[in-house]
Amino acid sequence: MQKEADLAGAAGSALFDLVRRWAAPPSGGPPRRGNRPTASVLVVQAFPCADAELRVGDVAERIHVRPSTASRMAAAALGEGYLARAAAPDDARVAGLRLTEDGVRLRAAALDFQAEVFRRGTAGWPAEERAAFARLLVRFTADLAAAGLPPEPAGGPDVRAGDGN
Repeated sequence: MQKEADLAGAAGSALFDLVRRWAAPPSGGPPRRGNRPTASVLVVQAFPCADAELRVGDVAERIHVRPSTASRMAAAALGEGYLARAAAPDDARVAGLRLTEDGVRLRAAALDFQAEVFRRGTAGWPAEERAAFARLLVRFTADLAAAGLPPEPAGGPDVRAGDGN
């Protein structure tokens, strides 16, 4: 049997390989600019349902970016026609955000793409393993969020700058 530390190391490496792969999905996925999904895809996915209304701070929290970054991303999504402003019912000075019809379609396309990637990635698995993995993956991401992981970008080494050793 594999030691706990070895298993955790292998799983951690697999997790970050998955993140790298997800950061550059194959063609046919949601709209992209270069190697990155458009900000609008990330923003529309922050909405829990098609008729939800969020504030920029909600978007920031849901996609794990700073509020100033979420504000710029929301402005891009507004400019691309995926969002519309809505007056917040409890404070007219605060603008809420809602999905437009194009935003609803983009959100649905992104979610469909993600489900298809999961289906294709587990196509050869027995149904019970696929279901167990799906349940554990959802649980794992919820537990990461509850634990405050991943930390803010300043909380770890900046591997882009070469100091991740």
